[in-house]
Amino acid sequence: AARGDYIARFDSDDICAPDRLSLQVAMLDASPHVGVLGGALRIIDSSGHELAMRAYPVDHETIARRFHSTTPVAHPTAMVRKSVFNAVGLYDPTFRFAEDLDLWLRMLNAGVVFANLPDTLVHYRQNRTQRHQDHWRFNLRARRKNFVAQHLLRRIVGIGAIGIWRYTPPKVQAAIFRALLLKSA
Repeated sequence: AARGDYIARFDSDDICAPDRLSLQVAMLDASPHVGVLGGALRIIDSSGHELAMRAYPVDHETIARRFHSTTPVAHPTAMVRKSVFNAVGLYDPTFRFAEDLDLWLRMLNAGVVFANLPDTLVHYRQNRTQRHQDHWRFNLRARRKNFVAQHLLRRIVGIGAIGIWRYTPPKVQAAIFRALLLKSA
């Protein structure tokens, strides 16, 4: 139903940076080849206290490589050209979790260019760093559904790593997540 050229994704319990939309619109206006644009997150608890910061790669090549094993675009920071949704489609309603990964992989396979701003665009409310255990099942499903032969070895290694991660105890997942992906607030 949206009529604008860009569609911004956002969760109702998060806090949007005051300049988020203007920064993203300026970048997309200046970079017509970019179809999806995200940015960094400040992770906050339920009271709004900062827990950590999460940055994402800014260039398409690095983002495309990272999709083999992780999700290098923060869903609540995404701004997408409406033309990309028109070409690739919307979210698959059969995905209870990892619906963003499924969408991003379909877009990546269709040749959509991704980018991230280095700026913090959203204060993301997260009470814990581990995800619901079903998330990993849907993550694997998204990767299998969107599997293409391009970069075959990387994709196989990524799917294998996610499969192992799925069975890693949640406390170990949380510790690894904090150590590798988050920067102290």
